[in-house]
Amino acid sequence: MPYAKAILEWGYNEPWEHHIEEWPRIENERWSAPQAREETVEVVASALKAALPNPSTGQTTIEAYVIAEDVTASPRIVIRNTTGNLVFSSDLVAGLNSVPVYTSGWAAGLYYYSLEINNQVVETKKLSVLR
Repeated sequence: MPYAKAILEWGYNEPWEHHIEEWPRIENERWSAPQAREETVEVVASALKAALPNPSTGQTTIEAYVIAEDVTASPRIVIRNTTGNLVFSSDLVAGLNSVPVYTSGWAAGLYYYSLEINNQVVETKKLSVLR
């Protein structure tokens, strides 16, 4: 600290009179790292999650959550190219689904993946395929 004070006094060409304040100490109190807490999330509708990795160079994984009420309505993930042709389809079960998709034989470009329930599109997202 004296070295820094000497530099400041030399730079400003006057004595450095700054007083350093100390933080008040808290006695008899222990500090600890924040603790993780469990949170419950209630899912009220089936939902489509992101494809990872996106863009894909050979394989990607698409996650979707299906609520129990939607299982009887034939939930599935479908992937279509930009002209609307079906290139992939996979049936889903209740709960979190993780669907691997192998894109190595596909042409490079943009595809759309959708969560369909009872043949109705619930949600759609984009998937890029690179070579």
